[in-house]
Amino acid sequence: MIYVSATETQNKFASIMDIARREPVMVQKNGRDTVVLIAVEDYEKLSRLMVHSLQEFCDVVGKEAKKKGLTEKKLNDLLSDYPDEK
Repeated sequence: MIYVSATETQNKFASIMDIARREPVMVQKNGRDTVVLIAVEDYEKLSRLMVHSLQEFCDVVGKEAKKKGLTEKKLNDLLSDYPDEK
């Protein structure tokens, strides 16, 4: 990973984008890490991994809840106490 300032990113955006296609680029502002630029392929891999991890977590929680007697009706009853967020 390389580190660049926000000003350098603004001034050399095309070349920074080329670097980000090969490796992550950490952009710093006032000496603090603010954003990471990554290739689209890497972003897509991370997104799929996050979705997969969330699904695995939900499966584990669902199995545990079912073992403890939570049914869809009980869940709906519990959730009916909360107002819809719109």
